[in-house]
Parts: sequence; C-alpha cells; structure tokens
Amino acid sequence: MLFDLRGRGRRRTVQAIYLGLAILLGVGLVGFGIGGGLGGTGIFNAITNGGSSGVSFSSEVAKDEKATAANPNSTADWAALVTDLFHEAGAGNNYNTTSGEFTTVARPTLNQLSAAWQHYLTLNPNHPDPELAADMVQIYGPSNNALDQPANALAAEQIVISNKANPAFSDYEALAIFAFLAKNVREGDLAAAKAIDLAPASEKAQLRTELKELRANPNALSQATSSPPASTAPQTFSVPATTPAATATTSAVTTTKK
Repeated sequence: MLFDLRGRGRRRTVQAIYLGLAILLGVGLVGFGIGGGLGGTGIFNAITNGGSSGVSFSSEVAKDEKATAANPNSTADWAALVTDLFHEAGAGNNYNTTSGEFTTVARPTLNQLSAAWQHYLTLNPNHPDPELAADMVQIYGPSNNALDQPANALAAEQIVISNKANPAFSDYEALAIFAFLAKNVREGDLAAAKAIDLAPASEKAQLRTELKELRANPNALSQATSSPPASTAPQTFSVPATTPAATATTSAVTTTKK
C-alpha cells in the first residue's frame, strides 16, 4: 500500500503528498486568505494594515475591552474585539513577516482572540459573521505557528461555507482537510467526495490521492510542515486559489445556502 513507508520510493511519495498539503494550508489557506469568503482579510493583509508599518491595535483592543465589560451581551462590541485582536495578532512583534509566522509574543493575544470569538459565538450562535469566522480559521489553523486547533477551525469554516451560494471544489477540498485533521472522518469523507466530484478532470487523481493519505494519517501533515525532506521540491505542487472550508457537517456538504 502507498502508506507503507518502508520502501524508499514510497516514503518519498508520501512525503511529497504531505508537503503539498502543508503548502496548501500554510500558503493558500492561512497566509493569503484566498477564497472561502475571506474577503481579503488574510493574515498577510492584516500585517500590511498593521504589523509591517509598526501600527499597534492595542488602543482599539483596550476600548473594545471596556465596551464588552460595560455591555457584556453586545454582539457588536464582541465582534469589534475579535476584529481588533485579529489585527493586533498580525501587528508589530506578534508576527514575523520574514518567516511568515506568529511569534511567541503573540500567544497571549491569540489565546485572548480565541476566547473572545468563543464568547461571541455564545451570544450569536445562529448568525455569526462569516468574515470573522474566516479570520478565525486562520488563527486556528495548523500553519504559521497559529493555535493549531483543527476542531475549532472546522467549526469556524462551517460558518464560512454555509454563507457561500456556490462553494467551489477547493472549498470542499479544504473542508475535507480540516475535517481529517480534526479526526472527523465521516464528514471528511463527505467533503472529499464532493471536492473530487467538482474538481477539474486533470486534478481529480492527485486530489483523491492526497486526501486519501491525509485520511489515513492526519498527523503526518504537521510532520511535513515542520521538516520537509530536502529532496522534495515544493514548487512541484500547485497551490490552488482556494478557500479553506472547514466544518464538515452533513448539511454543509450536501446543501448550499440559497
């Protein structure tokens, strides 16, 4: 079987597959916020608007904290806090623009952001903002030294994809990836089947192979991200202009919002 790593050729093949998936998540999904309703709010854009110019959002965050303390049930105030914490996470010393990763300094901000988002969801469980959800997919993702909480990324991406009228194959591709990383196999299978069905004919075989391998061993993706083999050339993998669509619930895979 392909996933038997004892053979040299098979090991290289599997490493290549996982490196391709790592690039897909780390660059296409997490960095640029391409597609999936991200609306150009990717981490790199947050840096452009904040970190690279040395601007801090701490004053805005402080105002939001006072507002949420005064109005603890205000979804608007909590949404503002989530937004400004997201930008603060990509500003100044919190984000290394050279390596494209959050620094250890950013960890408290990321954790505060996660807590604010979760509280926002308790206040607004039925109609959460898909743009905020798209931001949180990046924060919960496995790359860029983010929080790496695939189950939360999955939940956030469900909000994103459920607000898209016509999800593309790449939406379902990313939906499957996050589902498998969260070990949500059934939902990953549903999303993978939909992605393969919608994919261009020239990409179906590679997509099927990559998702099959990720399903078999989701932990290998983090290994490929942290230490890609020197013999594997990342440029051999195309990064689709895709969106992470992540929560794989049966309704998200089988229906679209009209």
